[in-house]
Amino acid sequence: MPLRSDWSAATCPIAHAADVLADPWVLVILRELFSGRSRFDELRQATGAADSVLSRRLRRLIEVGLIERRETGGYLLTDAGARALPILHAYARFTRAADPEGPWGLTILCARCAAPAEASDWCPSCGAPLDAWTTLWARRSMGGLPFALAVPAGEVVRAGAAVRAGAAVPAGAAVPAGEVVRAGAAVPAGAVPAADAPAHDSPRDPA
Repeated sequence: MPLRSDWSAATCPIAHAADVLADPWVLVILRELFSGRSRFDELRQATGAADSVLSRRLRRLIEVGLIERRETGGYLLTDAGARALPILHAYARFTRAADPEGPWGLTILCARCAAPAEASDWCPSCGAPLDAWTTLWARRSMGGLPFALAVPAGEVVRAGAAVRAGAAVPAGAAVPAGEVVRAGAAVPAGAVPAADAPAHDSPRDPA
């Protein structure tokens, strides 16, 4: 017996999206893909998913067009997958609103003005939209420094500038303010780090 109904043909857009995204494994897999972890072993280690669980979710994400398999190995977000970012942000905002004093290890920042984001898809500070190209994350489990997100074309944007795919800045390297860094690379000193809270690493679920 299936655990829930099949909503893939639902005409309600919320139910239709929930058919794919209302799955904790899918959400944490997307989190890691945005964080620049694209290979199967990286995703397995970061999420703690069993091989069979991870394989099924990755196949499903490919089927619905949120990710694609790269010829060189690993997985890449598609444009549709990148549009799921505000949903992850909404989950993070809900958690912080429900427990403001919790030891949460993810900070969301606007890439244009470096202000912490208080909304899911736009920056209240500068009014810019927050999407995969204009958002920085800081994750305590990844060192706490803000980094650009992985995006479909392999490009990242900070302060309106772009860098071609493959022009990576080594993690931890200092780069001039306003320049672009690839997913996982450190943003210059002075950017807002992840919230300084006690370590909070539930089994295989680092923030």
